[in-house]
Amino acid sequence: AIVAALRVNLTTHRSAPKPHHHSHNSEAYQYFLRGRSLSRQFAQGALKAAQLMFDQAIKLDPEYAAAYAGRAMVDATIAMHYSQNEDEADTVLANCETALRINPGLADAYATLGLYYLALADPDACIENASRAVELNPSSADAHSILGVSYLRPGDYETAYRHLKEAYALDQGVWISMMLLTSLNGVDRPDERSHYARRVLEDMRKRVQINPHDIGATFMIASAYADLGNADQARHWIAISTAFATDDARL
Repeated sequence: AIVAALRVNLTTHRSAPKPHHHSHNSEAYQYFLRGRSLSRQFAQGALKAAQLMFDQAIKLDPEYAAAYAGRAMVDATIAMHYSQNEDEADTVLANCETALRINPGLADAYATLGLYYLALADPDACIENASRAVELNPSSADAHSILGVSYLRPGDYETAYRHLKEAYALDQGVWISMMLLTSLNGVDRPDERSHYARRVLEDMRKRVQINPHDIGATFMIASAYADLGNADQARHWIAISTAFATDDARL
């Protein structure tokens, strides 16, 4: 029950950059990569740092469409999970519009719009934009994951699972892992649920070995143990994750 309650308060984490994310300015590209890396973490402090990285990338290359989309994705994540500030929502739309003005075929911008409408509880608009992102870039884990989550709300778990499984094949990130396991709770596939719970547990343990304070990874270890029926380990790891999240909120 504790794990299920916490699932709704987590942030999104994104897939690795593709070549079309390059900038003609190598320094701007390095800031972009740092922003992408930070945006994959659950900590609020890391998300705020990601905003600064994307801002610097844009400052160095004002026509850097992917950096605008990256900034919008982080803003949408913060607005969705940490605040309800209307100014932040307006910033998401403005940065997506700028990204699409520079690069009308940028899948990341449409994926971010999908997340924006997901936060507004508008699954139809979310599906429309996330589907466009998948069409533009079928290898986008962001697009598949956001599209998959959009089908969870109307209860279409089979379609959600199909897209989230595709997203997980592309990126074993925290948010995608969490949503994949969530979708499996709605389909009658106990063997696949156990299979993916074990895979998530293995992936997240590796992340914790690299960074013991990874809030998202510790949470997902708890979630995987819960899905595997190990309540003691689930309680142990959720306590660790909650302690990290409390510390982060003080930043």
